[in-house]
Amino acid sequence: MHRTLLAGVAAVLLAAGSTCAAPAPTEPTAFCEMFGNCDTARLTFPDGIPRGHCAYNPAYDHDGNGLTCEPGRDHLVP
Repeated sequence: MHRTLLAGVAAVLLAAGSTCAAPAPTEPTAFCEMFGNCDTARLTFPDGIPRGHCAYNPAYDHDGNGLTCEPGRDHLVP
């Protein structure tokens, strides 16, 4: 009797779909383009990395104009 009951429960679960699996992500994983140094960053952002970009770091925006890795300023990109 227990085997019949278990087989019935298993059939119901299979018909309903597995509830044990993790749900698929509904949004793509965010990608942030990072750069190893300012020379590399300037290939994509010749005038500097703008505020709002994930590679922008306010610690390197010395003049507060919203750009880091500006031409003429050499430092590592975080």
